[in-house]
Amino acid sequence: MSKRKDKTKKRHLALKILLPICALPVIFWAVMVWIVTPQFAPADAVYTREAEYARLKGGARLKAEYGASLLLKATNLGTNGGNRKDGQVVFTPRVKWGGLYWLTIHYTSAAPDRTLTLSVNGGTAQTVACPGMYGDRPMQTRVQIDLKPGKNTLAFGCADWYAPDLDKITIAAYSAYAPTMDGGARGDVQKTCTLGDYKITFKSGFYSIQKGERVLIEDARVAYGNGTMCPNLSQLATTETKEGITALYTDDTVAWNHYGKEDFDENITTVVQKFWLEGDALLTNVMLEVPDGTATNWISPLHTQSANSLTGGTSWVSVPYDNDDYSYYKTLPSGSSLGYSSEVTALINKDDQSGVVIGSVTHDTWKTGISWSQKDGAIERFTVFGGTAGEETRDSAPHGTVSGKTVTSPTIFIGAFDYWQDALAAYGKANAAEAKPLAWAGNAPVGWNSWGAMQFDITKNKVQAVSDYLHDTFAEVWQQSEDDVVYVNLDAGGLDELGVESDWRDFVEYCAKNGQKVGVYATPWACWTKEQDMVGKPLYDALLRDADGNILPAWDGALAYDPTHPLVWERIEKQLQSFLDVGIAYIKLDFMSHGAMEGKHYLPEIQTGTQAYNYGMKKIADKVADKMFINLSIAPIFPYQYAHGRRLACDTYSSSTDTRYMLNSLSYGFWTQELYACPDPDHIVLWGRDGNASENEARARATSGLLAASFLTGDDFSGPAGDAETAFRRFADLLGNEEILRLARSRTVFAPAWTPHVHSDAANIYTAEIDGKRYWAVINFSGNPEQFTLPLPTHTQSVRELWSGEVLDVSQSSIVTLQPFDGRVYVEQ
Repeated sequence: MSKRKDKTKKRHLALKILLPICALPVIFWAVMVWIVTPQFAPADAVYTREAEYARLKGGARLKAEYGASLLLKATNLGTNGGNRKDGQVVFTPRVKWGGLYWLTIHYTSAAPDRTLTLSVNGGTAQTVACPGMYGDRPMQTRVQIDLKPGKNTLAFGCADWYAPDLDKITIAAYSAYAPTMDGGARGDVQKTCTLGDYKITFKSGFYSIQKGERVLIEDARVAYGNGTMCPNLSQLATTETKEGITALYTDDTVAWNHYGKEDFDENITTVVQKFWLEGDALLTNVMLEVPDGTATNWISPLHTQSANSLTGGTSWVSVPYDNDDYSYYKTLPSGSSLGYSSEVTALINKDDQSGVVIGSVTHDTWKTGISWSQKDGAIERFTVFGGTAGEETRDSAPHGTVSGKTVTSPTIFIGAFDYWQDALAAYGKANAAEAKPLAWAGNAPVGWNSWGAMQFDITKNKVQAVSDYLHDTFAEVWQQSEDDVVYVNLDAGGLDELGVESDWRDFVEYCAKNGQKVGVYATPWACWTKEQDMVGKPLYDALLRDADGNILPAWDGALAYDPTHPLVWERIEKQLQSFLDVGIAYIKLDFMSHGAMEGKHYLPEIQTGTQAYNYGMKKIADKVADKMFINLSIAPIFPYQYAHGRRLACDTYSSSTDTRYMLNSLSYGFWTQELYACPDPDHIVLWGRDGNASENEARARATSGLLAASFLTGDDFSGPAGDAETAFRRFADLLGNEEILRLARSRTVFAPAWTPHVHSDAANIYTAEIDGKRYWAVINFSGNPEQFTLPLPTHTQSVRELWSGEVLDVSQSSIVTLQPFDGRVYVEQ
């Protein structure tokens, strides 16, 4: 053997030994990344994958940025602004069965017109709208895909201009959201009844709803039981009344009886669907009656596959389940292929401002989802159902199964109105009629919250300085009567920094000398200790688990406590009592969606996450509602009757992007004023931690703050960063305006004057009537001067701008000009 061959052989042997050793660090870090990666996946998910584990092609690369999972996302997709990088990210999911699936795309997008292209298994690429909010914040959207059994390829790119960055994808079973049904048997039996302005026609297992000449719903039917349909044996009963349909309980209630045999149950099931009036809208629900008992985790009183349903709109409103993860209200074109909304949706016609609203008004048992798909601009499938559970609802387990001799669906509101704002307001009122909101006798809360700028940099001296500043600078404007309460609220970490309970009492007494009350922060359902560190501790048994006994994955970095577990309530009660003992008057409850997660609960009678949330929140409200103002931060919109306020959007600071994000939630969520006494616009930050906010941005943020029913400032009044002299002058100018603060205290929520013109965005003009006067607030989100037309009554000759005091003659023109990122408030003279 030659020396050369001998050296080669030795080199190969060395490589065989060294390569595995060298690979150990790579393997180690790969395993560690997998361990620390949040393994949260929605119920019914069959595939979840981060972009860093996908294949990157062309110019695509990974980018680290705060907000994306593991701080990594795929960027440079598509042409990348004309640079022709042709980047792609390719996933290879495997599924057991072929067919339709839901694909959820998690992305960050810096503009409302961004898109991705998606090619499934090398097929023709489809364009997926990925709108953003000009803040490059985490977003998500969902599309329907058709997969084959085994391995599939999903290739994401972009056909033109800049693409959003892709964080991860989740694929879930399509049947979890909307079942596919055949046409069913159609007989000749047909009856029609009239309730108010609505005409309901029943025909052998189907029903249609019409208002005036407009067909709202055609050929709808009931569905229940894990996505199975109401049996085709359904029929009209034969006993007639003057309205022409059986079982007329009262003059405004119709019950429609179905009879059938469930596919998975030998018991005969009686299905009774009721319709009745609520104001100018129609309500309906369906009840399953089985003598020996039944169980289901999915039930729909309204499922249609008729193209003649829900026509005449230009856009859908997709409502988020909660305000976490920078959730926002989306507007989807009415011709878009797929849509989903939590609890309620609105079909808006932007041309004539009319609207149809459909949504749940009962929130004691079910999480309600609304799912639709369209083809060629017409409805292909539309379903309203109790039993939604997945990423939108922060669930990793399926929706709980509801059992009993009777099982009742959510009650669904169906209303068509000339103005979409009236439709949503009516929906809010219908909810309030079903479950009375928690009353609040005082004015809207005004004061300060530490999370706006100070955050974890709290010290006793700092917060005392804030109390002194508020008293010395704003007492004359903010505290004109005994009813004008000013709150000094310590957010996350605040009490820890103050020290023991005796120090809390000292701070409460300090603020009381300045005529102020103190608020605190709590997270009753969130466990911030890692699972491995909880082992052996009493509350370990109180962590929420799935049906197999596995602790649910963390969401937002926290595990979920079971709100029905006695140890959880013992902990919360002790905490609340300590707050009451020292005189706390305001409590901000955060990360509340953890309490509504689906799982197996301690109390066997609690079968769903919504039932658990109601159970826990009622105990909190019973304990402190008459002694404290209860405000929800990260929380579901529903149920609502256990708190005085809820933040419209969370973590909104001083920039124009922040203001725009909050106003998106006001534009389409103004109707929550019917549910909460004081909807909250989040902390009003005018300077910020770094002082980079411009004067115009600060005025716009202050303007946005007075449009809801709470006004908590958020700057570090003990010592703002940078040019303190300019900062304090700004605070005095914007927070010392007596008329502005009067509006903020009024508990009036402004509504959008018309539909926002930008896709998935916020309105520019808001209006309200207060003490007999009409007000308009105008926000310019643009970096350029913009003109806006005030929707003035014909008799209005002049308006006064409240920030400047300037009086404008509008007898000839109602056009006003706003500078970049500015906000203004006008009142008719």
